[in-house]
Amino acid sequence: MRLKTCLLVFMVMALIITLVPTLSSADEYKYEGPPAFTVTYPEGSKPDSNIDPGNVWSIRTPKNVSVRVRVVPIPEGLELKDAAEKWYLPRAKKAVGTSVWMDDNQEITLSDGTKAYYFEITWYYAGSPVDRLRIVSMVVVVFKDGKLVEVEAHPWDNFSASEKIVKSLKFQ
Repeated sequence: MRLKTCLLVFMVMALIITLVPTLSSADEYKYEGPPAFTVTYPEGSKPDSNIDPGNVWSIRTPKNVSVRVRVVPIPEGLELKDAAEKWYLPRAKKAVGTSVWMDDNQEITLSDGTKAYYFEITWYYAGSPVDRLRIVSMVVVVFKDGKLVEVEAHPWDNFSASEKIVKSLKFQ
């Protein structure tokens, strides 16, 4: 009985140690809109340059992941299911070259019930002629109130943390 009690206490303590940093180490970006929404991101993130048209917010996380939020009018004739292939991918190819491809494009439902699309774009960042760093950009796109809302993260590792950031998009 004593061993079971000790094991139970140990398991509870391990769970607390694991969860507490996750729950207490997040901040929230609020966009007043329209449409009004929030995005949860890691505490300790720093503002990053807002270089792209339509960016409303841009940070670099403590793990050096670039996160951007863009809000622009929905391009005429574009359907949400085609946003990855017809809107995002051409912009990515123009920005980084032809070594860009889409790995995933799936309909998801955000925690607030909003229909969205999640996709991944793989590309190479060439820091020098010799070095090529593989990046998997994770993106969530939503059409809301006549606007295209995009949350993107550009990690080279720690993919699950970056996926959580982009999928944390929540409308008010």
